[in-house]
Amino acid sequence: MFDTPAFETYLSLFVALDPPLRTTVMSLPSSTGHEDPALLAFAANWTERLKKKQHTVRATVEDINGNTLFITRFVCKQTPPPSLLDPTRSDVFHQQKRLARFVSLIPFVSDSTTFIGTSNLWCTSEQFLQMVAGDYEEHALLLCNFFLGLGVDAYVVDGQGIPEGATMYVLSKLEKRFTLWNPITGEHYALKDYFCPLKKVDFVFNDCNIWANIQEQANPSRISFDFSAKRDWQPLFGPHLPYPGLVTVQEPVIQLAETDIASVEATQTALEEALRSSIEQLRDGRFPTRWNRHASALLKKMLPDLEDARMEGIQSMDASLDLSELTPAYEIIGFPLNLPFVSVAKAVEAVHTTGLHEHEDPRAEFALAVQFCPYPNNVLSLWIFLAVLIPRTV
Repeated sequence: MFDTPAFETYLSLFVALDPPLRTTVMSLPSSTGHEDPALLAFAANWTERLKKKQHTVRATVEDINGNTLFITRFVCKQTPPPSLLDPTRSDVFHQQKRLARFVSLIPFVSDSTTFIGTSNLWCTSEQFLQMVAGDYEEHALLLCNFFLGLGVDAYVVDGQGIPEGATMYVLSKLEKRFTLWNPITGEHYALKDYFCPLKKVDFVFNDCNIWANIQEQANPSRISFDFSAKRDWQPLFGPHLPYPGLVTVQEPVIQLAETDIASVEATQTALEEALRSSIEQLRDGRFPTRWNRHASALLKKMLPDLEDARMEGIQSMDASLDLSELTPAYEIIGFPLNLPFVSVAKAVEAVHTTGLHEHEDPRAEFALAVQFCPYPNNVLSLWIFLAVLIPRTV
């Protein structure tokens, strides 16, 4: 199953509900904070006019203190900490991929889970990193701000994606190269990439302006990103109302905590023991659970290479898997899992969902490898490789 195909295989799945479910809209009290009432009134009229023309856009949000702020205040240059960059490489795009990888490994948690009783509050990058969790806007803002700190022209894109629905991406322009970045997965796409999961662009913003997409098309591969074209983009600030110089709420320099490596190693050992124990319990004596230590050691050696490949933006893992030592004697069923580490319980649950522990062949042997790849600020990339080995018959 690990043979590399001549071409990558893609599977598209569309699921719809009939009748469709209505989205629940929560109405929350808001404070105007420190924004100019005249500016707020102008922005409200601007968004209302666009919404009447079936354009989705917003100009303000609430922060965690309940203040209503313009979204442009959340964008600014934030210098990436040196620990996130590769000092051996001068390639800016390579550094962008490293930053995207780091941001994607910060666990995703929706606002409704973090802030009970509310649906959408925006955090600063500092608050986001203190909680080590956030949703689409926190990931997108941090990545955009890091790109700006690298000297790359960058914007936050609000739209609709597959499978998440409402989402945020980052658009970067390096020289003449436009790239869309998914801050939740760390993946990047050219504007004309048909397989980009972002399917609709509603509006784009940076530290100075907000542009509503008024083009007939909304797919990023079919629209122009020339924000000066008035027939394509409707800006909030312009000749009618010049940009008022709104001060950012962000700190220009991000301080990352040092990750406790000893604690990481202890958690890794505890997780591996928990996984072995849970698999044996789930099989519950119905079938023998034999652990192949040699195969487990081979899988363990591969996991750091998988992290390096993912850092480079390589999504297919086949090229990094060398199981030639095992394949003559075994049929191998399994695959590596990679996820941001949240808790031992969440990791065990993710392995259970693969169903590999349910294999009923009485000859089956199991191999398990667990590897944490630590990043600053206690952000951990977790790799788990569970494999079922079936001895080949002579």
